[in-house]
Amino acid sequence: QGRPPLSRIGCHHRTKLELTMDDRIKLKVLGLSYNQLQSGAFALLLAQEDGPYRIPVVIGAAEAQSIAIRLESITPSRPLTHDLFMSFAQAFGVRLREVFIYKFEDGIFSSELTFDDGERQVVLDARTSDAIAIALRCRAPIWTTRAILEETGFIIEDDPTAEPSAERISTVCFCVASISAGVLWPGLMAAHMSASAVQPRGTRTSTERLRSPQHTFVGAS
Repeated sequence: QGRPPLSRIGCHHRTKLELTMDDRIKLKVLGLSYNQLQSGAFALLLAQEDGPYRIPVVIGAAEAQSIAIRLESITPSRPLTHDLFMSFAQAFGVRLREVFIYKFEDGIFSSELTFDDGERQVVLDARTSDAIAIALRCRAPIWTTRAILEETGFIIEDDPTAEPSAERISTVCFCVASISAGVLWPGLMAAHMSASAVQPRGTRTSTERLRSPQHTFVGAS
């Protein structure tokens, strides 16, 4: 039996079929953190499934709530938007095969959802926060590229295999999310980067990024 026909909607990038397995990195959701300096902003922490890297993704409050409800296995009294989306897809026999985080640009992660109804595949462009909220409900795998992992990921040096505490996630997430985007949250970076045992990735060093004259906020993915 051949592969179902593929339709791509809103996607303009190198297809997953052109990526080797070495280029694709599987991720898992590690936790959420609230940014006390930017109202309504949260960091979603993704982890390399078979490695030490962590990727922080800045998301909005509504998406953070939806993800947190799923992580805590809470059943809301009425279905949320992502619950309704999953129910709609299941009612018509459509399955979410995977989420693929394919681009990081200007501090924003872009993702796509691959759906399959047994006869054809459809790929939809999506915000990463929405894509992951849906993936958690459908138990679908989350993937990214090795290039994105190396550009935006960090390693917790003291114990790469240990799960970081909520306080550690809060500090490290927003430091590295800002560094990855080339911007910073005033007062947070200088206070914590020297004390946090992390290794930011990217073309510029953490010192060069900290010297950036910009003091802007990273957009939500």
